[in-house]
Amino acid sequence: MQAFSFSMGKRGVTWLLVFLFFLFNILLTVTLPVDLVLDLRFLYGPEVVFQCLQQMGEEGRSAYIRGIMFLDIPYVVVYALLFARWMKWAWHTKSYFRLVLLVAAMDTLENLLMIYLSFSFPEVDPILAYTASLFTSAKWILVFFLLLMLFWGCYRKVFSTSVD
Repeated sequence: MQAFSFSMGKRGVTWLLVFLFFLFNILLTVTLPVDLVLDLRFLYGPEVVFQCLQQMGEEGRSAYIRGIMFLDIPYVVVYALLFARWMKWAWHTKSYFRLVLLVAAMDTLENLLMIYLSFSFPEVDPILAYTASLFTSAKWILVFFLLLMLFWGCYRKVFSTSVD
C-alpha cells in the first residue's frame, strides 16, 4: 500500500478512498434490503433478528451473506483508512487512530455474527443476537464520537490562530 500511496500521492489516495466510500455506500444500499439490514439498527433483540432473516427468505439471506462478505467487510477497510487519514490531518497525531480501529473492529465483529446468524437460521442463538446488537450499538456510539472528534479537529484546524 505504501508504494501505491507514494506513486499516487497522498491526495490521490484520499480521493480514491472518498470515491470508494461513496461507491460502497451506493452498492450496499442497492444490493441489500435496507429495511431488513440489522447493522443499521440500534439495540435489537433475537426476535428482530429472526423476523428480519425470515422476511429475507433463503435467497435473501444468501444475498445478505454475499453482501456482507464482498461489500460490507471491504467497506470497513475503506472507511477505516479514509477516516484514519482525516483524523491524522485534523489532529496531527496517530492516537485517534485507535478510535477508528475500534469502530472497524465493532463493525467487523458485527458482520461476522450476522454471517453466522444467517447461516444458522432458523436457529437464532439469543446470546449471539444480543452480542451482535451490542456490537452494532457500540459501533454507532463510537461513530458518533469519531465524527464529533473529526468535526472538532477540523474546526480547530481551520479556525485556530496558532500555527501547528
